[in-house]
Amino acid sequence: MESLSIGLGSNYGDRLHLLTSALNLIAEYVGKPTAISSVYETVPWGFESPHMFLNAAVTFLTDLPPCSILRHAQAVEQKLGRKHLADGKRYSDRLIDIDILLYGKLVINTCFCNKDGNKLYLTLPHPLMHVRNFVLKPLAEIAPHSIHPLTNRTIEDMANSLSNQNDEIIRKYSDLSVNTFIP
Repeated sequence: MESLSIGLGSNYGDRLHLLTSALNLIAEYVGKPTAISSVYETVPWGFESPHMFLNAAVTFLTDLPPCSILRHAQAVEQKLGRKHLADGKRYSDRLIDIDILLYGKLVINTCFCNKDGNKLYLTLPHPLMHVRNFVLKPLAEIAPHSIHPLTNRTIEDMANSLSNQNDEIIRKYSDLSVNTFIP
């Protein structure tokens, strides 16, 4: 079994409902989460928008291959209404975003096709997690001693270093966790 860390985000629609729906749909496939962070309200990263994000992190133990998890995560995004942009923009408002952050100590950069023949790209660890406070803070809450396999630093250390540089977290809902809504 490997440790799997996933990041969830939503800044459009019923954000909390979308996070919990995504988590429940992922858990149906991957299994029961081992830990779920609090929900953090954050400013958009990489684009301008009046819509604030809700972000959370989740960990699992799994024996499913990461490519299979990515296929399922993208199917969940599609089921919940996410549309990928055709205009070349990389970042925009989104109903739901599901990112595989870490899969054990695995380091990969690969491309494969889903069942429809569409190309899927998977890079582990997530290539931008080390510069995103909205990823590191929730993950540090539930997996502080996990080691980033490329930097060999703990998630907690990376989050503490980054928090001095970024101010994108508006607030942490310390009394509210996605875990509250899991049946």
